[in-house]
Amino acid sequence: MPSAITSRSTTADISKNSNSANISSASNKIFDMNENEIFFDRNDQDTWALARLHHSLLLQIQDSALWEKEEIPDVPLTEEQMIAFVKGYGPDFECRYAPYMLGGWFYITRSGYWLKKLKYKKGADGFYHVVDHYTTQKEKGRNLLAEIIIWGYFQPRIFDDRLRALFKTFPENQ
Repeated sequence: MPSAITSRSTTADISKNSNSANISSASNKIFDMNENEIFFDRNDQDTWALARLHHSLLLQIQDSALWEKEEIPDVPLTEEQMIAFVKGYGPDFECRYAPYMLGGWFYITRSGYWLKKLKYKKGADGFYHVVDHYTTQKEKGRNLLAEIIIWGYFQPRIFDDRLRALFKTFPENQ
């Protein structure tokens, strides 16, 4: 069984057997993938086609010129919080924004739209800090990182008293 999707197939190549309406289905099936390993039943050809389509779209998004640099307040995470953040969660009706990791970047998505991308790096203080942040026009000026940390279904929960106090200092909360 292959352990990674490495082909840069085009969307046109893949969409012969599937369509973009199935992307959310693929997202749910491969949500926990990292950039090096994906595990599926070897006979599940529909899943593989959707995974290739999904991966191809992510590569297009990653190289997209639609990203604009944006400054946001830092949200430092502990080692345990970062592990939960990397694992992410699947969005649903109550919590529609979700983080998705690809190539060292975290993408914040909603309803098939890729809205934010950010990068965390471990600092000398032992916390992980936001070192780079980009946005699309759709959610420019909105701190979705704070929203998903507060409302997200992370296990264990990321939002704690330290972050609650920090978020109160953010300009949008004053």
